[in-house]
Amino acid sequence: MLQDFERFLSDESGAEVVEYIMITLGVLVFTVAIVGVFGGKLKEMWVKINGFLDTIMGWNAGG
Repeated sequence: MLQDFERFLSDESGAEVVEYIMITLGVLVFTVAIVGVFGGKLKEMWVKINGFLDTIMGWNAGG
């Protein structure tokens, strides 16, 4: 049983998957935080760009 436990502790076959999951979670948390902080400003900027395109092109860019 001790040999099985030692083998379990020395096994690194799933380490890369765990690293990729941690990186993905970090990117996800960062993205959610940025959208949370700047979400209102991004929407305001999109509305201004949409209005500008509608003015110069004569069509509604928002659909």
